[in-house]
Amino acid sequence: MSSADRRRAPASADRRHVLGVVLAAASLVTGCNCDGTMPPPSCGMDGTPADQPAIECPAEIDLGCIPASGTSFTISPGVATCDGSTPTITCDPPIGSNVTPDHAMGTCTARSASGASASCTFRITGRVDGMARLACADDVAVECSGVSSPAMLGAATPFASCSGGTIGTIGDDRPAEGFPLGTTSVTFSAMESSGARLSCTTDVIVSDTTAPAITCPASSRIVRTSETDPVTVAEVTATDRCDASPTITLAPPTPGHGTTRITATATDDAGLTASCSFDATVLDLFAPSGLRVVSATLTSAMATDTTIGWTPSAGADVTRTRVERASADTGPWTMVAELDPATITYTDRAMPGPVSYYRVVALGAGGEEGGASVPLRVFTIEASGYDLSGQSVPGVPFATSLWGTVRTPVALDRGPFPLVLFLHGNHGNCRPASGDDDCETREADACTDPAYTTTPNAAGYVYLQDTLAAQGYATASISANALNCRDDFIPERTALLVEHLRRWQRWATTDDAPFAGRFRGAIDLAHVGLVGHSRGGEAVSQAPQALAASPIPGLDVTGVLAIGPTDYHENIPQGVAYLVLLPACDADVNDLQGARMYDRGLRDTDTFARSQLLFVGTNHNFFNTEWRFDDNMGRLSVCPSSARISPAAQRAGLELLLSDWLASANAPSAPPAYVRTDAEPPAIFQAWSGTSLDLRFAYSAASRRTIDDFSRAGFVTNTLGSGNTFSGFTAALDCTGGCAGNYVGVRGAARLAWDGAPASASFGLGSFDASGDEAIAVRFASRAATINDGLTEQVFFLRVHDAAGTTAEVRVPDVGRIAHGYGAFRPLEVLTTVRVPTAELRRVAPTLDLAHLASFEVAMPAPEQPRGSIWIADVEAHHAP
Repeated sequence: MSSADRRRAPASADRRHVLGVVLAAASLVTGCNCDGTMPPPSCGMDGTPADQPAIECPAEIDLGCIPASGTSFTISPGVATCDGSTPTITCDPPIGSNVTPDHAMGTCTARSASGASASCTFRITGRVDGMARLACADDVAVECSGVSSPAMLGAATPFASCSGGTIGTIGDDRPAEGFPLGTTSVTFSAMESSGARLSCTTDVIVSDTTAPAITCPASSRIVRTSETDPVTVAEVTATDRCDASPTITLAPPTPGHGTTRITATATDDAGLTASCSFDATVLDLFAPSGLRVVSATLTSAMATDTTIGWTPSAGADVTRTRVERASADTGPWTMVAELDPATITYTDRAMPGPVSYYRVVALGAGGEEGGASVPLRVFTIEASGYDLSGQSVPGVPFATSLWGTVRTPVALDRGPFPLVLFLHGNHGNCRPASGDDDCETREADACTDPAYTTTPNAAGYVYLQDTLAAQGYATASISANALNCRDDFIPERTALLVEHLRRWQRWATTDDAPFAGRFRGAIDLAHVGLVGHSRGGEAVSQAPQALAASPIPGLDVTGVLAIGPTDYHENIPQGVAYLVLLPACDADVNDLQGARMYDRGLRDTDTFARSQLLFVGTNHNFFNTEWRFDDNMGRLSVCPSSARISPAAQRAGLELLLSDWLASANAPSAPPAYVRTDAEPPAIFQAWSGTSLDLRFAYSAASRRTIDDFSRAGFVTNTLGSGNTFSGFTAALDCTGGCAGNYVGVRGAARLAWDGAPASASFGLGSFDASGDEAIAVRFASRAATINDGLTEQVFFLRVHDAAGTTAEVRVPDVGRIAHGYGAFRPLEVLTTVRVPTAELRRVAPTLDLAHLASFEVAMPAPEQPRGSIWIADVEAHHAP
């Protein structure tokens, strides 16, 4: 903004015009006492030069109408000195020089012989000949009085053109509501009679010198209901007369757990600040998670006792939990118990209604209510059954009984419910008054010897049926008593099971006897689970292939669990999610034959998850509540009693595992993290079983790629066609399946032993793309060798190298566990899985290129374990689910 736009019109008495040149004379103020003129103010004072000058300029030199190229000017400043001497006067622009209309200011300086000087300034005004103009008043500065402040502006002065003409009404664009903080330019404008638009501006400068007012709460209490909850403190308010919304900042910006002193600062638009402080207390009352049906029992009074369990809250401030129940998942909720936070199970006796919903709420010491678990639906259960005698069963050489004990939800209208069938193994079928069950070869379910009662083998899994029915499954445990006490008879058991499935397909879709339509529309035949024990375990493992050969319309088996199965027929489980449970203290199937079925089923073409569990401390019999005697007796014992867990703990572990396995098989989804060996079992396992359970899993994901199955002689090349290198080991690599007394698998495996010196097994990967994979998985077993004496678990390194030479290294105990042995007289060498998550590889080596992996390496020794011996088998890449 040019100051020329703010010129005031000078009084005509202050100037005269001579031939277009302005001659200006300034008279000094009267009252002089030094040659009749006013001396400088400092005249006579110590240190003032005797010739100190004083100079005075006119306020303004008006050149009038001048050419655009300018004109010369002259000026005669008034000058006086203390000693009357004549100083030298110089001006800028020089006196007599040419000035143009845009040259707004001038300066003259008087300088005495001693060098003492004084200066004055003056305005130079002029108009270009033939042009009109507006001259605005000086800028205005005010203190703000609100978001918009009033201000008094001087009027703009019109100057008509030198050649005549008139200027119209002057207007301006000042805001009607007042002026905001800062500088606002107001434009004055008018129209000249020639049609030219004239304008000038005056700035209005609004200042703020008053800080905002800020108000803090007395304190702030924040309850977090989950670890992902944002922390939002109580509101801090601030007002300012000039800023409608001062900026508020907190230091620290977010309080941590516990009590934090927070300073709040309000800053207005002018940068002025005000602060206050308060205490913020963060309570972590996270919701309990993983609410589930742990167990259910149909009592003799036909009531449903249900035990629910959960993963305890991780919130540090939880002092109690409240169990609530409702008839709908949205409530209203009624408290049924208040518990110590260490208690993570609750049994509701005689559960009301056909369906109840439960949730668990975290509570703080002051009664604060924290997070609530996701509501859990639980069904009241009922019993039924069927006993069809003299039935012809394809594949069974005689007419036999179709007998089953059934547990289902009472609310069948809430279905359809997935179906689960249980099949027991080869156990005595006639029960004496005392002692163990005896055998009778017969063709029907019932024992015919009047001195005996029929052994209720099928009823031995009612505890599992009840628990599943409360979760929303329809279950039947079928009797194979007529097939027991015979040699083998595995195919016949499979045939019997398939016939039961055919009948269930009819009962689910028709009004056939004996249920007369009761289950019509209530059974989800697309999600069928099979659970078999002992010879029943082998039979259910064969069932998917049998059904593939003779399908039942609309029926699909989604999951199979084989408990301590036999392996008479070298079955290859395929086409279904498969889990085999190996009881580590099994004195019946003491060579853990189920491991062989798991091994044979490991094929990349089978796109279903497969798991094997070595359940340490469990025997063969106690998974069935009717098999009353421990199979670890006398010379058959494989484990001392000190190494075995209780029957209740054994069944509790199966109860939880079966529920988890079926849920993942029906989803379908990846099994829980503990089954995948990515985590320890949830706390509910220990809480429900009453002891710490030792669960050792082998796991192969539904989507997997084999890197090496150790099927090639000498193991010099792997499945990818790349080379393997073994160096530094002290034992031969001579096992290709079944070549060692304690090794139970039938897959190829390499036997590795090391003793102090560096040793390494490296598997070439070419340029393997693992960018879409979840983990690199390997099966290991600790060998029953003296070199491992004193070990509880193996420790060594797993390394991945990419094509650029970047290496990611992890210790086995950091990603999994290779336990050494278990409490058996002759512990078997059972392969378990260690998975190295690709996310962990990237964490330890952020630049690792997962899309171009060059090799996978098993390296020894670790400092804490200089020697050892293992089996290694089945190196796989598991795709993310």
